[in-house]
Amino acid sequence: MEDKNNIIYLDGYQIFIKGFTFVETYINGLPKTTETLNTFNQLLVYPDYLIEWGIDIPAVINRNTIQYDSNGLLPKYLYQVWLYSPRSINDPLDRYEGSQIICNWFGDSMEPSISVQQYIIQKLYKFSWLNKAQNIKPFKP
Repeated sequence: MEDKNNIIYLDGYQIFIKGFTFVETYINGLPKTTETLNTFNQLLVYPDYLIEWGIDIPAVINRNTIQYDSNGLLPKYLYQVWLYSPRSINDPLDRYEGSQIICNWFGDSMEPSISVQQYIIQKLYKFSWLNKAQNIKPFKP
């Protein structure tokens, strides 16, 4: 049963938070040279599918959050949220089982005065579900 408090609305779609995580961008292993740091940053800037959540979920990143400090370092954390809607996109024949996406952004800390759900909603402001999410293919054993 879906938690009714877990609902957000984007482009008129009812969206549920299926998962949320954040990881340290450098995990206590900062590169020593600028060249290594640039290569390392490139890997972080283009996150792909999260294996833990499944390989068929498209991932997007909020590029506005990619702001390096004076040392060429990204913000401390990479946040990732898996969003799901029971409604598919442009599917008049009802061939799909809803739609989903993983959204990524960088930041320095969680806002302690708001809940995780509110934080996610705040970060998804102006996000277009119709332009980014993808339909879920039906499971066929």
